[in-house]
Amino acid sequence: MAAVLTNNSRITCGAQGAVSLSATGKLKVAGASVLVLSDISGKSVGGCTTVTDPNTSMKICTSVASASGTSPKLKSGGKFVALSSLSGTTDGLLSGTPATISAAANQTKLKG
Repeated sequence: MAAVLTNNSRITCGAQGAVSLSATGKLKVAGASVLVLSDISGKSVGGCTTVTDPNTSMKICTSVASASGTSPKLKSGGKFVALSSLSGTTDGLLSGTPATISAAANQTKLKG
């Protein structure tokens, strides 16, 4: 079973850029608000190491384009919480392919 993602989790693009997280939900794990998909989709990405180059179909990641991977039962604020099995893409390109995102929960107390 995958761990629930919180503000203390780390979500990165394929070039190690970090997604800015700022959930404010009431459900918390070790003092950190849990994330739902709307806390991830559309959020900015900083520190991406890709260099934009149209000749190689490379583009720096600046925001999350899509995200999926929620608990089938656990909700916060009426929305299903995001899990460490999260997948998705950014607006960046790595050799012409949309850059993917991955997540590390950084907590082991709550699983979804």
